[in-house]
Amino acid sequence: MSLRPLQRKLVVLVFICAAFFAFGVCAWAADGDSQPSVITILNANKTEYEKDSVTKEEQIVLTGAVAVEVTQGNMRTKINASKISYNRKTNILYAQGDVVMEQTGGATGDQRITAQTVLFNTVTYEGIFDGG
Repeated sequence: MSLRPLQRKLVVLVFICAAFFAFGVCAWAADGDSQPSVITILNANKTEYEKDSVTKEEQIVLTGAVAVEVTQGNMRTKINASKISYNRKTNILYAQGDVVMEQTGGATGDQRITAQTVLFNTVTYEGIFDGG
């Protein structure tokens, strides 16, 4: 039984999410001083709750001119995209479609990143960027 290209991409994405989450938990556990992340929806044309078809975990799906802000202490990250999915259990945010990510207040100074897709851990502030 072969997987269609879209199914293969989904399987790879789930694997990356699982690996990313595992590394994120290790980093978070090592950092006892970490502050909680606050995620604010600044704009979205449509908001839905749905279960992931593979993991069966509930996620929030925002579509249409999406803008969210992730704040942790003095660090602030604003993400604009066509679509953003967020899994509250794993703290993984997946943005797709003309993604613009602007980060301020970090140790490395202000940053602006553009990509087609971004996989972002809202606790560890680690991300994977594609097509940027």
